[in-house]
Formats: sequence, structure tokens, C-alpha cells
Amino acid sequence: MTGLQANILAWIDWFDDRMGFPPTRREIGDRFGISTSVVNFNLTAMQREGWVKVSPFKARGIRIVRRPVEASSPVEAV
Repeated sequence: MTGLQANILAWIDWFDDRMGFPPTRREIGDRFGISTSVVNFNLTAMQREGWVKVSPFKARGIRIVRRPVEASSPVEAV
């Protein structure tokens, strides 16, 4: 997992915990200053490694499957 992916995962977890639903790909991109295609690339890699499950036809279809042992603070990560 890359540093960006770890930050994305921590932020998805933080967002879902506070809002009650996961962020959209656009919200992730806005948070990290990256395009939705870069978000999709990283989510695909994270799904392949077993960190998340992504439903391709749902805007908020991201579910965390496995959390890293050390979670960094998503607010301080960027």
C-alpha cells in the first residue's frame, strides 16, 4: 500500500464514521487534490490487495474490508 492509499483508506474510514456513509470518488479526489481517475486507479489497487470492496455502479459504494494496523490521522495526513 502506498502512502496515498493509506491516507485515502484512513480518510474513507474517518468520513464513514462521522457521516454514516462512505465518500464518493469525487469527494476523495477533492480531499486529496487528485482526479477521479487517480482515485479509481488507487481504489482498484486497494481492492486487489484486499483493503476495500468497491461497487462500480454506486456513487458511495466503497466499503473497508481490512484496516491497517497503524492508522494515521486523516486530518493531519495531507
